[in-house]
This record gives sequence, structure tokens and C-alpha cells, in this order.
Amino acid sequence: MTTLAALLVPVPEPGPTGLDTLAAAVLGVADEDVTVRVDRVQPRDGHLSVGLDISYPGEGGLVRDYLVASDAPVALAAARAGRAALVEPASVADDAADCPAENAARQIAVWRHPADPELPGLAAACTLSRVRELVPGAASLTVLTYRPLRRAVVRVDGPDGTPLAYLKVVRPHRLAELRERHLLVSGAPLLEAVPGSDAVPGTDAVPGIGLAPGIGLAPGVLALAVAEGVTLTDALVAGAPVPSLAQLRPSATTGAPEIAAAAPWADSLESQVRAAATLLAPESLAWLRGLADAAVLAWEQRRGAVAGRTVVHGDLHPGNVVVADDGTVRHLDVDRAGTGLAVDDDACLLAHTELLAREHPEAARACAAWWPEVAADGPEVLAATRARTAAVLLTLVPVLAHRAGDVLELAERLLGPTQKEEER
Repeated sequence: MTTLAALLVPVPEPGPTGLDTLAAAVLGVADEDVTVRVDRVQPRDGHLSVGLDISYPGEGGLVRDYLVASDAPVALAAARAGRAALVEPASVADDAADCPAENAARQIAVWRHPADPELPGLAAACTLSRVRELVPGAASLTVLTYRPLRRAVVRVDGPDGTPLAYLKVVRPHRLAELRERHLLVSGAPLLEAVPGSDAVPGTDAVPGIGLAPGIGLAPGVLALAVAEGVTLTDALVAGAPVPSLAQLRPSATTGAPEIAAAAPWADSLESQVRAAATLLAPESLAWLRGLADAAVLAWEQRRGAVAGRTVVHGDLHPGNVVVADDGTVRHLDVDRAGTGLAVDDDACLLAHTELLAREHPEAARACAAWWPEVAADGPEVLAATRARTAAVLLTLVPVLAHRAGDVLELAERLLGPTQKEEER
């Protein structure tokens, strides 16, 4: 267990917890004055980044703040370079103190949102006066997604609350690649001039788009157009007609260059199992490991049945699909798009929709319609897709640790028929 993971373990004794002490040290206030609420835990490659809602008394009343703590190597390197605070907690849970030094990162990087050390454009994207330089009609900003050290999405709204644009913030070196992936997928909101804005003189605008990436704002910031319609998540929950699986698969823009898709989520299963080790009870972790092994074996035995390569979204879940009133489908968040296996998009969509149906039974209609579409391609394709879908579900366990039982049960159900076929 790492030091940061240990600080997440509840402390039974009264008084400040490890996280309270950590926040107080960074903010320069007394431990007993700080109240900390864990907002979000983001595991990645065996490390954690944790978002913390902070409150403490100030001269003008209660002060609210938001800190991010991370033990990721890139965060620690940034802190040592002075772009974040570097903290070494004086005491942590006994489990962390007793574990080998190589398994316990003693130092933790901490920063105040939005000053992410790897996303230099985030502060500008979260500052209304700066955003108005790019979108003159901007009246308010809402952070929709924030994955520390990696990416963020900020919605820009007009005075009446209507979305005018979205600002995607990434590490600056990823900007050119991200633009290419948006241009690849037909139906993705193209990077274009934001309403009311002009390209800055002396810069090269993207051909056919009118706005160079990040122009007028900050490094690593892209302006995205608004896709009209509702997300597939909302459509399914509302009982709207279910599009076919074929309709939801992306297609390439005519003449677009071929780009390799990012590694599919299912291929990250091994690292996600490692990440879950710090968050699950031993019996749940053993269950996860057994299912992960079964999913990998079932996939390896049948991957040849789904060998055809095509353009894929890379993260095709219901929240990343927008359906217009006329049934037109558009794709959001195509950061991982490129050439890959269609089964990985199908598996991602089915995994997330199966989970959605656990809380919203109306969404079960979609799974009931899509699985027969998969089965129509033959039993081997069906078995391969079930294995891949189970793998995607299992990669979600670290971020859905509070629903681990649900996720593991779903994965086990998907793998069940595959196991029985092997026994025959």
C-alpha cells in the first residue's frame, strides 16, 4: 500500500486524519481547522491521484478550496521542479509504515486546482476573463471532466445557459495528435472557430476550421463545437428508441489519413488489477484476479474471429454518443480514435450499458437489442465479444470500487457461457 493509499484508510481515533494533516500543511493552517472530503480517486498504473474538497475558517468566513494529491512519478517530478508542493507525511496508517520502501512512495505532490503541473492551459480555461478573449459571449464556465495530470473538459455557456463551446485541455505535446483524431471520425464535433471569435492575426489557422488549436487562450487547449442532441445515456434512460449497434459504430471522414487507435481499455486490465489491489478487500481482489485471468484466456482463444480492422472510437460509451432529433449520431471525446478492432468499441459500449441498466432498467432494452446483433456474426464472435466486454468491465473496478460487487457479478455472468463451452 502506498503512502497516499494509506491516507485514504479511515482512522478510528478522533482528531485530524492523515488527509487533514496533509491539506493543512499545504495551506498553512491548523490541522484541527481543516475539513477534508475525498471527491474523487483516480488510479493509474499503480499510483493514485485524489481530488479533495477542502473547507476551513478564514477572516471572511468559511473558505472552500480544492486540492489534488498524487503519488504518480510525473507529479512528483513536477513538484521537485517547483510546479507543485512536495509533502512527506509525518505519519500514515501502520500498513504503509510497515511495507517495503519500494512499495510505499513516501512523498506526495499536492497542488491547488486549477494549477495542474502537467496541464498549463487549465488555469486559463477555468478563468472567465481569459475565455472571453476566445468566446466573447461566455457568461459562465463548468468543469465537466478533470483527470489530474492528463486532461480536462470545460463547458462554456452563454447568458441564457446555452452551451457555446467546449474547451478540451490536454498536455501541450498531445495537441496536434488530438486534432488529427477529431478530424478522423465522421460526426465528431470538429475543431472550429468559436461563435463570435476570430483567428489571431499572424497565426496559422487550421485549414477548413478557422481557429488554430489553443489560439488566444493557452497551450494545450482546443475549442470544440457543440453537438446538438442528447447523449445516448439520457436517451436510453428516457426510453427513447434504441439505435442499432451498427448505427453507433463510427466511420472515417472521407480522405482522412490512417491513424493507429490508442490501446483499447481491455488491454489495460493487468495494470487496473494492480490499481484495485489498494482499494478492494482480499476476497474481492481474489475474485477480480480470477475473472481477469478467465477474460484474458477466453479472448486469446477467440481473437482471430474478430480480426478485421476499421476506424474505432476508442472509448465508445453512451455518454460519448449524441443522438439528434432526426436520429443522427455524433461522437464526442474521440481522443483515442483511430484504426483498430470494432469489437473493442462494441465491448466498451456494451460494458457501460450493462452497468447503466443496473441503475436504470430502461437501458436494458439496448443490451437486449445489441447482443443479438453480435450473435448474428456467429458463436465465435459472440464469445470473443463477451470476453472483451467482461475485460472492459473489470478495468472499471478501481474507479467503481464502491460498486465492485455489481461489476464483478456482471463480468462473471458474461464469462459463464464461455467457461461452459470450454468444459464441453
